[in-house]
Amino acid sequence: MPADNSTMVGDQPPVSIAAAFETLPRLCANIVGVVAVVAGLWLAIELFNAIRQALSGPENVRPLVAQWAEMLGGEKLTIKVADERYPLASLFATVVLGAGCCVLTWLAMGVMLTGAKIISMTSSDREAIRRILQHAFGPGGRKP
Repeated sequence: MPADNSTMVGDQPPVSIAAAFETLPRLCANIVGVVAVVAGLWLAIELFNAIRQALSGPENVRPLVAQWAEMLGGEKLTIKVADERYPLASLFATVVLGAGCCVLTWLAMGVMLTGAKIISMTSSDREAIRRILQHAFGPGGRKP
């Protein structure tokens, strides 16, 4: 056993215990970052799948829109103009559902971005991560 408080790892040179403990928080932060990216990706996939199902089969969404229309006011949101009645509850329900989808998409992308930033900040080779992300998503984007 070396006298300088280090340990032998395989055929590699001794690694000090302090250096090993220094990398443990980085490893934990990287794991949290990867979990955040995967969770955000899963949320985005689920949300886009729900939107795809709604667009491919509007009859499946009709009960949901009707429930939201009733919750938002139902017949109270009907406007009468020149002996014609215009129900606005379904329109408002569609706007609320669309805004909800936009907010959920924004949150899912925010979770992924936060995970990517955690990984970027705790990684020792930021330039390699930048190259990987540029390769995956293209050269465009925000400058840090």
